[in-house]
Parts: sequence; structure tokens; C-alpha cells
Amino acid sequence: MLVTKKDRDPISKALAALKWLVEDDASDVGVRELASALNVSPSSAHRLLNALVDSGFVHQDPATSRYSLGLEFIRISRIAASRITISKIALPHMARLAEKCGETVLLCIYDSERKQMMFVEALDSPHELRYIIELNSWKPVFAGASGQSIMAFLPDDEIDAIIDRGVWAVTDQTLTDPAALRKNLAAIRSAGYACTRGQRIRGAVGLGAPVYGPGGAVLGAICLTIPDQRFDPAQEQSLAEMVMACARVVSSDIGTGS
Repeated sequence: MLVTKKDRDPISKALAALKWLVEDDASDVGVRELASALNVSPSSAHRLLNALVDSGFVHQDPATSRYSLGLEFIRISRIAASRITISKIALPHMARLAEKCGETVLLCIYDSERKQMMFVEALDSPHELRYIIELNSWKPVFAGASGQSIMAFLPDDEIDAIIDRGVWAVTDQTLTDPAALRKNLAAIRSAGYACTRGQRIRGAVGLGAPVYGPGGAVLGAICLTIPDQRFDPAQEQSLAEMVMACARVVSSDIGTGS
């Protein structure tokens, strides 16, 4: 492996080490092997590996002292791969939903380790009055239709873990009382969708439905975001049916690999 001047900084070294661990045929490596591959001293390779072990990206076998890819690297890799797959599958269906309802359509994913969600795709409403949603940053899962449509369909122990971590006011409309939140989640499970007002974004109405993976685990949600002044409560059920239909077909396509 040719090492350039740029590759001598710590971040570049760490990335080079991870890349080599991924691409090398061996299932694990020793310090001297990595040092030779990166053209660094064994002591530098040892420090680099220890830093990666501390972060969880690399695992050291206590019996052999050899190194392999760690659980954190594998976890992040799987999330990245699933995001690409889910987005590719969901976007055509989201586009059809956006065309039908004329409102912003969102796709969010859920990380069961972090107990948080992230918006990864947004098809914005053509209306001048609309909400622009921040993508690719972690959000609490207990607030808003997007998060609650995920949370309501999680196992009870996972719901407990989320609540035990703390529920706070994202806006003045966020449900922060655990009993009230649990009651709301039960209603969402019964209805099959979530409808909230101003719980994540002031002045916004959200309608969300869960997206499932092949094993039946909740992967994320499809959600509409509508300015409150444009939302007609009489249309809630028809909009909810469209959102649930979109989420069902995305779930089906994910399950079949379409």
C-alpha cells in the first residue's frame, strides 16, 4: 500500500487501517502485519489499533492478541447499507404518495442501538408554505408522528428502554408524561398510524406509518408533514390510508428485495 503525505495524519491512518482490515483476506491481523501494510512502525500501528479498539471499530482477541473488525464498525456498515437499500426501494413509492397528496413526504430510519431515528429522504411539497426537514441527524423517537409510528410498534421492553432514557419537550406540545405517551402509543397501534400536531415542529401536523424489514422488525417510517393551517381534519383518515398503503408496499418490497 502506497502511503502519501496525506496518509500520515491520524484520521487518514485510521481509515487506511479499516480499509485494509476490510479488504485483507485474513479474518484477523497482527500488529506487524498492519505496520507493514501501512508502512508505519509497529509502535505506531499498535497505538492506532488500540485507539480503534477503544472506539469499538476494531476488536482484539484476548487469547491471540490479534485484531479484527469490531461490532461498532459492523453495526454502522449495516445501517449505511440498509439506508441505501431502503431509500432506493422507498423513493418511487414516496413520489407517488407526494403526487397524490401534494404534501411533504419523509422517510426515516430507526437505530435500535441508539434508540433514535433519522430522516434520510424528503420529497418537498410544491406549496410555497411548507416545512423543510433536516436530514441525516439523529432525532428522539418519542416526538412526532414519524417517531411515534415507529415507537408504537416496537417490543414493550424497547419502548420501556426509550422512556427510561428520558422524554423531554421538543416543543410545548410534546408528550412528556410517560403514562400519556404509553396511552397514545396504544391508540397508534390500534389505528395503524400516528397523527400528531406540533409535537416535533411547531405548527406542523404529521401522519406516519411504520416500515418493516424481512424479519418483521420496524426499520423506520413513512410520514407526511403538513402545515397546520392547510390541514383539514376531515381528510385525516384518507391521508392516513395513503400513508399506510405506501408504508405497506415499501415494507413488502424490502421483504422481497424488489
